[in-house]
Amino acid sequence: MVRKKSSSSNIDEYELMPVKPLQELQREMRQLRKEMTREDSSQKLLVKLLNSNLATQQKIIEQNYKLEELKTHLKKFVDVIQNIELDDEHEHDLNKLHLKMNDLHDKHDDLTRAFKQFGSKDVFTAFRRLPSGIPIKYKRRNDK
Repeated sequence: MVRKKSSSSNIDEYELMPVKPLQELQREMRQLRKEMTREDSSQKLLVKLLNSNLATQQKIIEQNYKLEELKTHLKKFVDVIQNIELDDEHEHDLNKLHLKMNDLHDKHDDLTRAFKQFGSKDVFTAFRRLPSGIPIKYKRRNDK
């Protein structure tokens, strides 16, 4: 409050300044802080979304690269097969190749079925009986 006239002591002569009370100012400050934290969380959410988007794009790029790599290997394999078919001197037969591949696949299935029937100790003894030409490292467990 500011006094208009210093000589008079009447209350009517005082001028009231348009100032908000302290409680209202505190309330407004709290509200501003809440809004600022909301903005911070929205920014964090936006950053998180952008990062996940970039990660997804990176995975897509990696998958495309792997797909192209697979296509090139498949193309080379098809070229080899076509060369074998076109080579009349050696008379390679694709049916024989397919039969050999199917036989190997059947043997692999039989072996995996046989190993699934064993327990872990039986698998260890079965691996121990493998030919010595295959190097295998064993680690003993310390049961304490």
